Amino acid sequence: MSSRSREVYFSDYDPYKIVHEESENGIFEAVWLIKNHKIVSSFSTYHYVIYKALKAALMIKYEGFLDLSPIKQWKCKLGYPI
Repeated sequence: MSSRSREVYFSDYDPYKIVHEESENGIFEAVWLIKNHKIVSSFSTYHYVIYKALKAALMIKYEGFLDLSPIKQWKCKLGYPI
């Protein structure tokens, strides 16, 4: 099995926010990386075993928890502003 890695520059993001995303397998905590009030990238406990280490390594401002419905989360992921 191969692993994929990518280089991320913190200057590409403004703050980050925490969201609880729902899937058919349950509810998972996710980090949404924001730029100009839109989601640029995200990662969650569903996709990453090293989620806590990734979150701890962030060198950008944390702006709290977002309590959004699954529909509003979906719209944000499509490009609607947060």
